[in-house]
Amino acid sequence: MKNILIFVLFVSLIIVILSNLAGKGWLIYHEGSFKGRVIDGDSKGPIEGAVVVAVYHVRKYGLGAGIMSDSSAVDAKEVLTNKKGEFSISTHVFFSFWPFASGDTTEFIIYKPGYTAFPSFEYARYFPESPLDLNLQAQADLFKKGVTVELMQLKTKKERLNNIPSSPTDMGAREMPLLYKAINEENKRFGLGEVR
Repeated sequence: MKNILIFVLFVSLIIVILSNLAGKGWLIYHEGSFKGRVIDGDSKGPIEGAVVVAVYHVRKYGLGAGIMSDSSAVDAKEVLTNKKGEFSISTHVFFSFWPFASGDTTEFIIYKPGYTAFPSFEYARYFPESPLDLNLQAQADLFKKGVTVELMQLKTKKERLNNIPSSPTDMGAREMPLLYKAINEENKRFGLGEVR
């Protein structure tokens, strides 16, 4: 009996180690780097100072009516575009202590006050043929290769207010300070309260 218990523990340890080395298993997750450029949809010039956020997700599994799963945002990494409108998000290692989970897709948010946010209804309206109008995994693949994202300047107060992005559930200003700073600048411009 003792030998069987040692064997089971050894096999379990090997599974945990191998899944963590692959970067998609329980405890330690690894996501590669992302890069791209943000430009004005009309002038095609670079947009400096746009916030680009990578939101990392894990898929949590549980028992219910069969095996159920739920994708949850667990970490985020932000950068600002430079003078050329370029951004680069380096490789990221993050932790999640949910016992039955696996790495899932990475979601992106791009925002600069006065422009369409990505993703948003305004973005889809201005760019209906965009290759970014895909599922999250296809988007992540484009961001890994390097992608150009066009944003349109918004002219009316209504357009600008309707375009303020929402953050993922359970994430706020602590995880995404640059995004929340930009959102609060826009809110202040229109006399609205601060979001946290």
